[in-house]
Amino acid sequence: MFRLDCQAVFSITGFIISVLISLVASDSCPETCRCQSTRVNCSTPFTSALLRQTLESLSEQTTVLSIVYTSSILPAYLFYRLSLLRKLEIRGDQNFHTLHKDSFTGLYNLRKLIIVDTNIKTLPADFVMPLIKLRHIDISRNKLGNLIDNTFFWSSKNITYLDMSRNELSNLPWGIFRHVPNIETLHLGENNLGRLDVDFSTASKLQKLYLENSNLTQLGERTFIGLTSLNILVLKNNQKLVEISQTAFEPLENLRTLQLENGSYLNLVSEMFLGLSKLTHLYLSSGFRNTILPFKVFNGLKSLRTLDLSFTNLTTITSDDLEPIAESVQNLNLSHTDMKILENNTFSDCVQLKELNLSNASNSKGVGTFEAETFGGLSNLTKLDIGQNSFQTLSYPFIQILTPLKSATIFANSDNLTCDCGVLPFVKWLTSNSIDIRMKCLRPSWVYSHDIKTLNAQTLRCVKPDGYENTLILEQDGVGKTVTVSCIAYGYHDYPNVSYTVTGNPLVKDKTDEFRNLRIDDNLNQYVTNLTFKIHGFKPENSGSIHCIASNEFGNTSWEMKIAYENKQHPKAIIVPWAIVVIVLAVVVTVTVVVCWCIRRTKEPDELNEDEDDEDEFSPSDEF
Repeated sequence: MFRLDCQAVFSITGFIISVLISLVASDSCPETCRCQSTRVNCSTPFTSALLRQTLESLSEQTTVLSIVYTSSILPAYLFYRLSLLRKLEIRGDQNFHTLHKDSFTGLYNLRKLIIVDTNIKTLPADFVMPLIKLRHIDISRNKLGNLIDNTFFWSSKNITYLDMSRNELSNLPWGIFRHVPNIETLHLGENNLGRLDVDFSTASKLQKLYLENSNLTQLGERTFIGLTSLNILVLKNNQKLVEISQTAFEPLENLRTLQLENGSYLNLVSEMFLGLSKLTHLYLSSGFRNTILPFKVFNGLKSLRTLDLSFTNLTTITSDDLEPIAESVQNLNLSHTDMKILENNTFSDCVQLKELNLSNASNSKGVGTFEAETFGGLSNLTKLDIGQNSFQTLSYPFIQILTPLKSATIFANSDNLTCDCGVLPFVKWLTSNSIDIRMKCLRPSWVYSHDIKTLNAQTLRCVKPDGYENTLILEQDGVGKTVTVSCIAYGYHDYPNVSYTVTGNPLVKDKTDEFRNLRIDDNLNQYVTNLTFKIHGFKPENSGSIHCIASNEFGNTSWEMKIAYENKQHPKAIIVPWAIVVIVLAVVVTVTVVVCWCIRRTKEPDELNEDEDDEDEFSPSDEF
């Protein structure tokens, strides 16, 4: 035997009920819809008659319904059977233009209503009155235009979310939001509002207000009065917004995020953010046309952590500009500005700064000069982006500039970067401090596209120069003539410095000319220094050695050029006159001819005797 406690019984009962509901719902799912438990999604467009027929076949347990409606009018009492419905989404087309005031009667449990993509121009008064539990209304992407009649809000006191964006709204009644005191999120973006002249005094619970791309032209000093709970204010993409009152933001004492991007014609004014003591994120990218920040423009922003000033016309920024936010700012974006020089200690007071973006200026070559103390004091920085700027070298002073950033990831791509030997101390500093840097070389050719962290003296060819030993041996025939010897040194990045010492007496004063020639060997990509000596009237006592020494910043090389005299005794040559040669040849030819003639004469008698013997052997008398 076993016992079940109450909790177990309730769990089993709940499971059985959910299974039964699921079976009932699945059994009654229309062919044109997809059903999952109590959720129904009908993507096939419905006319009024077809929708009514479909709704009749749905389970009364349906809680979520999504339909596409293409008739002109949504009839009354259409959804009365679905009293458990919690979410209703209706997507329409240009044919759908009218709601009946009783279209949603019976939906006592509805919490979320979405009516989008229709041609609805007006909303019936109190059409949401039956929806006593409604919290979320999305009526975006319709054609509401001028909301002269705002009585449909009179029974919407429980609404917390309202989306009226993309409705071609050009006029909002002054008291339109007086009857939605519990509103927390309001979308009015992508309309044609011009001046935002409404009364927010009763919307004290509003936390998020979206006014992006609404053709706003002006924000007055009373625009936001009453919005004491507002956390997020989005005003981006309002390029006609040319005037914001200096005190417009003062009522927003709890504002955390302010977005003013892409307001190209806006002029920032001094202390315009005064009162936003809790603001943590301020986005001004492409948001103003000032080239210099107004005096104390950031006054009052003592909690600001993120400031975006990218894609603006700023030509400079100073430590005084940043002083009001110095103790709080953690993320500062100054990319794509027109700044050319950043002065010493610009960011020195920003002790909490973790991310700093100074990458490429949009219409110029970007920052070209960093002073030695530009990044002084940034001991907490974890990410620095100085990519696509116009600096071309990373010499030792650059190490001093980045020395405080011992734990930062540095993005420093530069299209013009020359990785010469001067970069080696910087690479050594990166390695010893475990700095993560993203940078590649453009030149010279042998390190093109190399990651700077992989460079060393060998890959950069930053090595001591080369020279070659040689020995010049002079003999008797060289005495009294001009002798030339050279110390030739080869280097990769600059002309080697060549010096020398002597042993013996090879370079006689007043009889030796010294020449120094510099050239570039294009085939070897090397710099050549040629130190040449011309010794006039060489004598055997001028023998000795010239010790060549070639040096650069990476070391030195030495080698020896020897000048030696050898007095060798050669056997005298036997000179035979041409006449004697001719006579000897004539005698040899004559003797040869005489000998041949004598041999021939000796052989002739023998041949004659042989012929006579042959005649005797074959006479005619013998035959007969």
